[in-house]
Amino acid sequence: MIEKLRFDKCGGLVPVVIQDHENLAVLMVGFMNMEAVELTLSTGIVHYWSRKKKRIWKKGEQSGHFQYVKKVFVDNDADTLLLLVEQIGGAVEDGYRSCFYYEYVDGTLQICTEPIFDPKTVYAMHSDRIRIGIPTGSLYTMTLTLFELAGYYPEKYEVNGIECNINGRNDLCLVSSTAQEIPELIASGKIDIGITGKDMVVEKGHELTDVVDLGYNENGIGEITWVLACRPDKKHHFYIGSQSKIRVRTEIPNIVKDYLKQLGIVADVDASINDADAIVAICESGQTIESNGFLLLCPLFASTAHLYANNENIAYGWKRRKIEELAACLKAATRELPKNHKNLRFMDK
Repeated sequence: MIEKLRFDKCGGLVPVVIQDHENLAVLMVGFMNMEAVELTLSTGIVHYWSRKKKRIWKKGEQSGHFQYVKKVFVDNDADTLLLLVEQIGGAVEDGYRSCFYYEYVDGTLQICTEPIFDPKTVYAMHSDRIRIGIPTGSLYTMTLTLFELAGYYPEKYEVNGIECNINGRNDLCLVSSTAQEIPELIASGKIDIGITGKDMVVEKGHELTDVVDLGYNENGIGEITWVLACRPDKKHHFYIGSQSKIRVRTEIPNIVKDYLKQLGIVADVDASINDADAIVAICESGQTIESNGFLLLCPLFASTAHLYANNENIAYGWKRRKIEELAACLKAATRELPKNHKNLRFMDK
């Protein structure tokens, strides 16, 4: 059966409709990749590929609300599954038996059933407290300004790595850390969400949930640009096909290595290289780089501040809605931030 399923139609996944085997109530719709289908059939317990958690997810792994397979059906196009299951407890983390607890009535959505369990008890290890990482350093002032414009006021302005409640609420708190450290804090679950540059997340290689691009840098709305610049006598080393090995100094070595590798350029790349042939650095107008004897070659990576979330934590409905509300308020408030335009000059390609 697995060989006949059309995983190619949906990016390696097939949608799965889940029904209660006794009354045929639709409990939820999920997705499975090939591994999840294999685990479901071999164990008799439904496994999914969680697009939020970005991993194989055994339904009920934390709550104990497992789904035991009773029957499996495949549609005529072999691209959708229908499972009849014995549902233990509720199928949705919000406390309801079915995910479909909203009904469209007279132009509005209304809750049409009662919860059957308390999520805060079942998922006790996942509190509804949202810990928000904000970057120290260059982004700190603009980030606090944005929070205030959005109506979120920390109890004190100098956070200094200590949890600080917002608006006197116990369910929202700020924690400061460097922009470089925030991706790891989010990935590890030490904070639920955090604001940092896209460049820091790509550089660290963490696969996080990108909630919203806030579009600002330390001076306001606009992107920062990492540029590649070289010493004038070394520019011929950057011609595609050149076999000369170059030495590049930068604070984003992984991004730079990937970029140069795609061009077939051989390079040593590190933040500690002295007497480098080239540098990759954040650039405003390019004047500082040029005054230090380097020639601007090309923009290499553009970045703005994003709000990122831990994949596991945002998968819980009560947290996700709170995070999405915060993200919407912050995004709306960016309209009041100053604009920060840049005018870079590069040599001809």
